[in-house]
Amino acid sequence: MKIEDYMLPCPSKKFLGIECFGCGTQRAIVLVFNGKFTEAFHMFPAVYTLLLFFGFVALNFIDKKEIMVRF
Repeated sequence: MKIEDYMLPCPSKKFLGIECFGCGTQRAIVLVFNGKFTEAFHMFPAVYTLLLFFGFVALNFIDKKEIMVRF
């Protein structure tokens, strides 16, 4: 089984035939995890900014968790 088997179906693409923001994002993230960095950038140029943002959000939650444990 591949990760592509678990991708969410896009109702916009299915019913209207138009690719939405989420379609390119999912495929670009899969390409990044597969090590195809230039293809991911061509699929969705903001993929690295988005991953950086999610990384900062995750670090923020981890940091708040540690602070709450101390008190």
